[in-house]
Amino acid sequence: MKGGNSMDQKKIGRFLKELRKD
Repeated sequence: MKGGNSMDQKKIGRFLKELRKD
């Protein structure tokens, strides 16, 4: 993973939040 992918990190953060929403 590259540290220059802010968009990807944001997407992943949202994805994890949705998964933990359960």
